[in-house]
Amino acid sequence: MTFPYDGRSTPDYEVDSTETTSLITSSALNASKEGENAPCKHDHVKAKAVGIGYLGSLALVVNNITGPGMLDLPSTFQRSGLIPTIFTVVFVSSLSAIISLSLANSIGKTKVDGASNANFSHHIEYSDVFRYHYNRLGKPLFYGTQVLFYFCVLSQCIASIVLTAQVVDASIASLFGSSYALQFGGAGEETPPSRNGIPIWIDSWSDGECDDGDADCLPFQNSTFGAVILSLGYIVTTLLLAPLGLMDMKENVASQLLSFFLLLIFLVSFTITFLSSDDLDGTNVPLFGTSYTSLLGVVMFNFGLTATVPAWLHEKSEKTSASSVIWSSSVLVVILYAICGVGGGVGIRNVPDNFLAYLSAGHLGVTSQITANLFSFFIIGLGVPLFQVVMRYNLVHSGVVTPRVGVVMTSILPWGLSWMVYQGAGILEVLTWSGLCLNGLIGFILPVIVSYRALWGGSDDEASETDIEGSSSNESYGSTLKTNLRQKHNVVVRAFPSFLVDSNEKEGLALVVVGVVAVVGVVVGIVGKLKTGDPDDGVPPPPVS
Repeated sequence: MTFPYDGRSTPDYEVDSTETTSLITSSALNASKEGENAPCKHDHVKAKAVGIGYLGSLALVVNNITGPGMLDLPSTFQRSGLIPTIFTVVFVSSLSAIISLSLANSIGKTKVDGASNANFSHHIEYSDVFRYHYNRLGKPLFYGTQVLFYFCVLSQCIASIVLTAQVVDASIASLFGSSYALQFGGAGEETPPSRNGIPIWIDSWSDGECDDGDADCLPFQNSTFGAVILSLGYIVTTLLLAPLGLMDMKENVASQLLSFFLLLIFLVSFTITFLSSDDLDGTNVPLFGTSYTSLLGVVMFNFGLTATVPAWLHEKSEKTSASSVIWSSSVLVVILYAICGVGGGVGIRNVPDNFLAYLSAGHLGVTSQITANLFSFFIIGLGVPLFQVVMRYNLVHSGVVTPRVGVVMTSILPWGLSWMVYQGAGILEVLTWSGLCLNGLIGFILPVIVSYRALWGGSDDEASETDIEGSSSNESYGSTLKTNLRQKHNVVVRAFPSFLVDSNEKEGLALVVVGVVAVVGVVVGIVGKLKTGDPDDGVPPPPVS
């Protein structure tokens, strides 16, 4: 497939001359005219008559931030204290919102074929932003962010698939006595039936194999060493969720709304359970805690909102305000985090790192046990299709792969990989660590860098053309920086309050501050998790019925 940017072709895509300098070339359009296999021009544009409304957008954003990220909060409140944890949640939520809106502003200021993208009618994905706002570095940054983005979201997708399938297996065992699985390979004492030299047999698992109240007991964890498991729960999970991953984001709104409303219902149920617990004691959550090592990491790595923003911007309705949705969602998430964290903290003495596993083990009754299992499927499981849609959009709409290849890489490959690591706790740990580290880059650091570039880019076409042609690049870029400082501060999506940031110079300074804070936060978060030795903070082990 012809890559639509080679750094030398006549520019076809351009960035608003009053805001940025960079241009994207027309090789894709020229190639399509010449019959080459290049992205079609209409792939980037759609009619904005119908799109995702405010409520659907709110559900998408809130679901993206909550879910697994909430489950370590009660122990975090007990460990780090009420005031430091609330402050950290508010701080990280605000930081994530500012970075997401800065990225949205960069996308909105980009012109495609001379047409404004202020209403986000052009399909500009995460990696596209780097290609559009950089000249010589556009191509390597485009491909580099494609790789980082894909593996960041893929690792989260696989982990969520495995966790959800294990929950379904546990539920099947609870309802019908046992769940079943095909085992391929392995070194067992018995000689199993063989198919083409590969040992295959049927294994069963019941919750009776777990010690009473053991929250760490996993389905089929005692199966033959070295075997690959294809469980009944995994098959059911695939049949229910895989079709959703083939839809677009707008078509997934119904399932995301269901997940959103169930999230609110489940939190009400959990709160009632916590407040009626025999362990209820306000002193379980002190004002200030005794350990803050993992606090920032637990909170920060749950905010992966930025990866979803580009795809959502293109599919939202014109009347839906990006700023309104992101800020209202951030406020709602802070409230939900506080309710869940404080409620679980005061209601369960010495709450384990994952309160969902504690409830699923039946410590607080059958109702909370059932609710915990439903939470795992409808909140964590319904996040899988959204991961797949976001991955596919970034690959296909950017012109890296064809739609068919995109479906294979994002809607088929994750399911093919997940069942092979069903028992692989070590592999899942590696995936979790990679997801956490990559999320720091994709969600916080890189968006600030490209937003700064978009703001401080050149403002005159002559300088931009000179840069693309490779002559006098540094001098032209330096002169356009000075020109841009004197220009009117135009924004499509406001990331900072207008009374604080009312010029390009002030916004550039604000972005530098945000970038430094983001880098420090990511580093401190990773170091904190390394010290605790637990990459799975906020990622639930499967509950056992």
